[in-house]
Amino acid sequence: PRAHDLAILGDLAVVPCSDYGVQLIVVSVPEAAFVVGRIHLQGGYGSGVAISGDLAFLAARKSGVQVIDISSPEAPVLVSSTPTGSFSYDVAVSRGLAYVVDSPGELRIFDVSDPGAPVECGSDGSITGAEGVEVAGERAYVIRDFGFDVYDVSACAGGDSRRPPRRLADPR
Repeated sequence: PRAHDLAILGDLAVVPCSDYGVQLIVVSVPEAAFVVGRIHLQGGYGSGVAISGDLAFLAARKSGVQVIDISSPEAPVLVSSTPTGSFSYDVAVSRGLAYVVDSPGELRIFDVSDPGAPVECGSDGSITGAEGVEVAGERAYVIRDFGFDVYDVSACAGGDSRRPPRRLADPR
């Protein structure tokens, strides 16, 4: 299967694959890594993954954001599936928020404090060619064609869903 991303939790690798949905692989002995569990995704495969606690958050292409409980790696469980209305490429999770980049160019922020019912709390649809996202503190960094943008996401991180993320810089 073709792997699209990976996230590590201790000795467990969470790997979205094109043929198998998501594989959970024990990597404590790299030479003897083995698949301990897998879950098929609704509507296709994931292209990006992030972990927070015992939850894996997937940018699941046409199916938006999917949350999977990986507390029992042998039997992962789908907790929720939230459509984004577009094609989700990547996800980052920080402080109870999931940051998702969609096609054709949108940063969407979801409150995932209740992982069973994520709620969108902000977005910016003006990014050309958004492909990836990372979060550090109150800043989101969106990778796009020929560079990246820096966003102030403090309003959403502080619970103010009335203010969208604010673009600070385009450091090309």
